[in-house]
Amino acid sequence: MKGQLDDYVNSYLLLEKRQVYDTIAAIDQQINYQSLEAGLNVETPIGLSLGGDIGHRYYNDNNGQNRLHGSFAYTIFAESLQLALHYDYQYLSNEDELSVPPDVIARRDSRKAVYWSPASFSEHRLGLRFQHDFLGYEQDAKKSMSYYAIESDIGFEDNENVSFTTKLDIFLEMSPHFLLKGNFTLSKSEEYDETGLSLSLHYRW
Repeated sequence: MKGQLDDYVNSYLLLEKRQVYDTIAAIDQQINYQSLEAGLNVETPIGLSLGGDIGHRYYNDNNGQNRLHGSFAYTIFAESLQLALHYDYQYLSNEDELSVPPDVIARRDSRKAVYWSPASFSEHRLGLRFQHDFLGYEQDAKKSMSYYAIESDIGFEDNENVSFTTKLDIFLEMSPHFLLKGNFTLSKSEEYDETGLSLSLHYRW
């Protein structure tokens, strides 16, 4: 549920239930969660925006998670270009009802290992995004635009691990009916490396 409070302030309330599928253990144990989340975002005519949200998740294994997130962005607009500097902070606090010693987990079948997250997690992320709008077409009085965007972020996880992420997005309206979307992501840190590529073609009427 979304609400537009005035020209510059909007809010939302989210209720959802979803399966957890990020590990084999979570899928094997059929872990799912129910969550409640509320957020507020404020934009200004000078390109400055502030936002934040809080949320709580309840897992069906009697664990829970609290989340606090805040963001700040400053965007410079030109006729077909956008340049944005943004900062994000999030803090996660996990409630683990079942604590199992590591030696007990090591003796178990890996498919039956206890699934859960660290007790807490925090992340600061600073990034720069460049977007170029191009290839617009006229549809009656409405002009639709396509764009490509390049974004680079640097993150600090738990004030220890440094991560770098680069993204390339493309959104191409080839006609009023056909849309082409693509994304390439490259992330590196001391703890993990990730490379992702997605491409999709959409038809609308």
